[in-house]
Amino acid sequence: MHDWSGMRKKLEQDYLAEPLRGHIRYFATTYKHSHDQEGRVAILLDDCEIFGGNYWDPWPDDILYSHEDPDEMAKQHYEGLNQRDFYEAFHIFDTQSIQESLCSENRIVRLFAVLDRRVGRRTLTTLRDTLSFQTPAFQKLYDIRMRAEAESRKPQSAMTEGAGGAVFLCFKTQNILLFLIRI
Repeated sequence: MHDWSGMRKKLEQDYLAEPLRGHIRYFATTYKHSHDQEGRVAILLDDCEIFGGNYWDPWPDDILYSHEDPDEMAKQHYEGLNQRDFYEAFHIFDTQSIQESLCSENRIVRLFAVLDRRVGRRTLTTLRDTLSFQTPAFQKLYDIRMRAEAESRKPQSAMTEGAGGAVFLCFKTQNILLFLIRI
């Protein structure tokens, strides 16, 4: 099993899709002075918690904020979220292929997978058809990933004026720089 700093480094630097780097962070803490030394875990987007939980508050957000019957949802989707589940899900995710992770029974593994750099545009497009069968947390992270991918593909331009009145126009799209010069 990895220590937390190793897990976090792998999740945020090795596995996380490029457009999400610097925006998605993983958080875990242990309350060492509590009687059971339990802690909490979370996935943060720009320092706002979008998914998290702990041992003492095990009901996932998709059960608490669903319009469906909570007892029925619990029977179908409940896996509890605490540090141990998070660490176990990372170990599963880290040791299997990305395709297996996307189809995993463990919803936390699927959350890691949808944010993974190995999941390309075609796979993300294919996943759109299965969203109605996924948990709301997965749907939310899928939406965040798709928005980040769309933003990263938007052309960025900058104009600068050079010597003698020449104007340089620089476009950046999909990591390709194009320079246009007008004299």
